[in-house]
Amino acid sequence: MEKDYGKDIEQLQNDMKELKALIGALAQKEPEADATKEHAQQKVRYIPPAKSDDVHRQIYESLIDLTNADENSTGALTYLGVFANGGNQYTWIQSEIKTNDLLQMIEDHRAENMLQCVSSQEKLTILLHLLREPPMSVAQMVERGGFNSTGQVYHHLNALVAAGIVYDTGRGAYAVQPHRVQGIMMILAGIADLL
Repeated sequence: MEKDYGKDIEQLQNDMKELKALIGALAQKEPEADATKEHAQQKVRYIPPAKSDDVHRQIYESLIDLTNADENSTGALTYLGVFANGGNQYTWIQSEIKTNDLLQMIEDHRAENMLQCVSSQEKLTILLHLLREPPMSVAQMVERGGFNSTGQVYHHLNALVAAGIVYDTGRGAYAVQPHRVQGIMMILAGIADLL
C-alpha cells in the first residue's frame, strides 16, 4: 500500500495552523494582576520557570490550576515536538498529562515492561537506525549497526515488534511505528534530563 504523503502533509499543515492559533490565543490573554500571589487553598503556587514568556506562563498556570483542582494531584505536565526522518515528519502535542497517571505506570509495571523492551544497547541501536533511515532491511541493520549476524538482529527486532514499537513494512524492511516515535523521543528527552 502506497503512503499518501500529500494527505500527511495536509494533516500536518492543519495541525500547525491549530497550534499557531492556540499559541496566539494564549499570548493574547491578559496575565493576572499578581501571578506570584499565594492562595491558602492552593497546594501549588506560581514560581516563574527559568525560561518564561507569556505563552509559557499561561501553560504553566494552566498546569498549576489543574493540579490545584484535585487535592490528590501530584502535578501535571505538557509537551510538544516535531521529528523528521526518511521523508516523514511526526508532530505531537500532549497537554495536561496528570503525573498521578504517570506514577501509576510504575505501580502497575507498565513502565518496567516497556523500558525492558528498549533496555539493551542492541535494541537501541536498531531503533537509532530505524529512526535515522527508515525503512531498513535486516541485512542493512547488520551492516550499519555492527551486528554479528542476522540472527542477532532478529533476536532483538522480534522483541521490538512484539512490543508494538517496530513493524514489518511488508517489503522485507522494518520501521518504527509512527505513533511510537513520540514516545521514543520523550524517553530520550527524559534520559537527557537525568544525565
